[in-house]
Amino acid sequence: MYSGTTPAVRFGVLAVCHCLILFALWWAYGDAVEGDFVFDDGFAVLRNADVDPSRSGLTALWRNDFWGTPLSSQESHKSYRPLTILTFRLNFWLNLSSPFLQSGGVGEGERCFYELTNNVPSSVAVCPFGFHMVNLVLHGLNSLLVFHVFLAYSQMQRVGDPSASPRLSPLRALFALAAALHFTVHPVHTEAVTGVVGRADVLSTLFMLLAAISYSFSHTENKRARMVANMLTCATMFAAALCKEIGATMFGVLVAYEILFDKRLFRFARMIVGRRKLGRDTRGMLLESVRESLLRLRGPLCTTLFYLLVRAALNGGEQVLRSFRFVENPIPYLESTSARLLSTMQVHSMYFSLLVWPTRLCHDWSYEAVPVVTSLWDIRNLGPLSWYLSLSLFLYLWVHEALLSPPARPAFPPADASASPVSP
Repeated sequence: MYSGTTPAVRFGVLAVCHCLILFALWWAYGDAVEGDFVFDDGFAVLRNADVDPSRSGLTALWRNDFWGTPLSSQESHKSYRPLTILTFRLNFWLNLSSPFLQSGGVGEGERCFYELTNNVPSSVAVCPFGFHMVNLVLHGLNSLLVFHVFLAYSQMQRVGDPSASPRLSPLRALFALAAALHFTVHPVHTEAVTGVVGRADVLSTLFMLLAAISYSFSHTENKRARMVANMLTCATMFAAALCKEIGATMFGVLVAYEILFDKRLFRFARMIVGRRKLGRDTRGMLLESVRESLLRLRGPLCTTLFYLLVRAALNGGEQVLRSFRFVENPIPYLESTSARLLSTMQVHSMYFSLLVWPTRLCHDWSYEAVPVVTSLWDIRNLGPLSWYLSLSLFLYLWVHEALLSPPARPAFPPADASASPVSP
């Protein structure tokens, strides 16, 4: 995967990068292990019977939502995250097995602040240390995976491109390291890493990154390796969705991967955007490329549909998603369509702003945390307008540079040099 340099140099470069990432992780979030259970942690962990083996069987968590309520119930939150609850249950079991964790290393049987102040029905004192440590480890794994994903994809350039170099160059390693460090210490991850309930986010991210890595190997010519890669992709996609619902969107990421990283499909997109005529041979190669991409996407698509069917069945015929109350999300309750649209755009603007300037963080964005916008002349509309214009400008420049600029080689390779898939 990282050829072109001596093994000692490769090992040294990767070891230094890994150490820098882990140091940044501990520097930014190391004190999180000293935290207590806060806010929703009490409802998802301490008050959730599915987490305590003495209060609920193992099968119940597969039928209940994230908060321990049956999915078929009208009171259910409709957030189905059984794998995340399973890790909480494992944490709880380790808490029972370890006297140090049970006492928090401070005093025998000492109960956490949340338990004492909220009269939590628990069979033992639960120490939050192990829960926070697992979140920290998972975020560390995600940061290392981000480094390797950026490193592999920057070296791969295009799947099937014989000019793609797998060499571990210092510039590519530096680029991947910068991306991983940015991901590691970004303040927007604070709630997901330091809050116990945020494990749903970090765990789902872990499986989505593993799905992206395994899918990149599905372009190899080795049939057995391709089959294993497809199976791993489907398994990790399904696991990501069982950790948090956002994992179901991984299929869209894989579609984008096919368009951007498949050499023949990318060049065909250039021809379409540039309004170039397609010859008979070119159309044949295009259909073959589309057919291969659809075959690779067949498994992920079936996995996504299967997950949606399972969710619908578990909900007992009710809606897959929950209808939130006014105090949780007031936007759907606005009478004016324009007000709902403007308010939704304001939320998008807030998300964009948090990515580049995360100075206003909040653990709960419900109710009036993001004030609704009811007038077109509201000065706050300049926020989403500027972000949408910036995004449109970026897409225009990318299309102009990547799709409209003259290619250095013919739009499709000669018949005797047709693209042979290269594994990243």
